[in-house]
Amino acid sequence: MRIRLLPLLLALACGGAPEVPTTRVEAVTVAEPTLLVPSLRCEDLTPGERPLAVSPEGDLWLAGAEGLRTLGTNGEMHPIAAELEGEVESLVAWSDQVATAVVDGQAWRIEPEGARYLFLPEGVRQPSLFCGDLERDGQAALVNAEGIYERAAGQWWALGPDEGERFEDVEWLATVDGACAAPGGGLWFGEDRQYVRVDASSMAIFHIAEATGPAVVGEVFGVAIPARDQLLFARERGPDDGEWTPVTFAKGVIESVGASANVLWVLVGNHLYRYDGEWGEADVILPSGADRLLAHAAGGVWAVGDDQACHIGEAPVRLRGIRPMEHFLTQTTDVVVESAGEVVLAVDGEPTTGVAGDEPGLWVFSQLPLGGPGWHELTVTSDAGSRRLSYRVMAGDVSWEIDVQPIYEDHCASSSCHGSDSEDTVDLSTYDAWFDRAIDIQNAVVTGRMPRDAGDEWNGDLVATIVDWIDGGMQP
Repeated sequence: MRIRLLPLLLALACGGAPEVPTTRVEAVTVAEPTLLVPSLRCEDLTPGERPLAVSPEGDLWLAGAEGLRTLGTNGEMHPIAAELEGEVESLVAWSDQVATAVVDGQAWRIEPEGARYLFLPEGVRQPSLFCGDLERDGQAALVNAEGIYERAAGQWWALGPDEGERFEDVEWLATVDGACAAPGGGLWFGEDRQYVRVDASSMAIFHIAEATGPAVVGEVFGVAIPARDQLLFARERGPDDGEWTPVTFAKGVIESVGASANVLWVLVGNHLYRYDGEWGEADVILPSGADRLLAHAAGGVWAVGDDQACHIGEAPVRLRGIRPMEHFLTQTTDVVVESAGEVVLAVDGEPTTGVAGDEPGLWVFSQLPLGGPGWHELTVTSDAGSRRLSYRVMAGDVSWEIDVQPIYEDHCASSSCHGSDSEDTVDLSTYDAWFDRAIDIQNAVVTGRMPRDAGDEWNGDLVATIVDWIDGGMQP
């Protein structure tokens, strides 16, 4: 799914975003959940140390007086070499050594070699909050003092409830394993008790008076919002009729909710619940003062208390070389699976053969075919467990000769535009000319500055084809 904001902006200009009244269906009570006995590993925190984020494979990022460090699900601790002056305001973790962070309004890419500054264009600088990969199109958004912006087609787009308006005081962005949205899903954000959902063609605003925290989103359960002793569930696309299903917990008020794409965790008092289509309760002793959950795609969750962080649940299948919601410009990638027993990996249901690695429990899938353009599902099964994730292959099969050149000839080839005989404008009649000026062309067509005399035949699909060609590597 490509999020295209042009149709959205036009739709908002015509009537604004609807405020959807909320109604409730009959509440469901979690009375006798299945008893779960997961593994538990606790690590001490240093005085004043605070959790920032968790990577898809379960690496907990922490900020303290001595800098940044990560804790693995197996108890391994890794100090982060990057030295960043200032307070980490927002961080998305990609692995135990790689993350994107905002520090005192500046965006950085943290890597094993150090920290790399990320340039942001004027208008979206000084962010305080973000989700997704700020360096790549698709499911990236940020918040600064001026409002909230989403990245699509090489541009940052301001989102607002109506034409000329901005959302102010955005306090949170829902994430799915670091990304801003699951495949086919929308961006959820909000402040106080206002919840907003944006997708490629619509926007809806919900006011939920009893809400007590941000929304969480996942592929399995949809969207969930904590509301005192209830969790309000809806389809991920949002309840068009405002209908939510309350799930009630008899043992107290919800303290925290954590979610990955496939599993939802709920902390109620000193009770920890897990939902993956069925409700279960973990039989574990949580750290004193536990008030925050950080779930990860490998299947477990971190519960953080006053002076300890405890990892609950196994991570029977771990992956390297691919992460949930990742966008690929290539057709293949190398994947390493860490799991006990023989491993079977499949892309969209088609199994692929790997080879045993040099170390026990490692399986290597070299040059794994990722499939054609679009979203795909990767599944891994082993004697120890299973895992699935979604990823996207960018449209690398869009070519200049077959797809883009006809657009040029129909809309841009005249002498008054960018034809080969143009005197006052740049000649764009060849592949090389488009290749050399790709970013300028993308900016021009996305913002509507080109073509200057667009007729009725010009539409968003043509813009999308040009953008997909550029994103996919500009094939001849």
